[in-house]
Amino acid sequence: MGLDRFGRSESEIRFKSLLVRLHGVEFSWSLSVKLLGGEKRLRSLLEKGKIHATKRAGAQNTMWRFNAAEVVAYVKPDRKFL
Repeated sequence: MGLDRFGRSESEIRFKSLLVRLHGVEFSWSLSVKLLGGEKRLRSLLEKGKIHATKRAGAQNTMWRFNAAEVVAYVKPDRKFL
């Protein structure tokens, strides 16, 4: 796995490509919690403004939707892959 002419690894290029492709995609609360490793971490990132959430208008009990690219950007690598 080499570097391109700008010094980026293939995995870095793939990751950034994934983030671009996730633009406009939304995740549910439960999926975001699973990916980030817990509700506490999701709430912390929300409070810091690093992840944004929306709630569709019209119904009082609609689900929160999270920006998928922001959620994926803050996923911690699993130790078994390090």
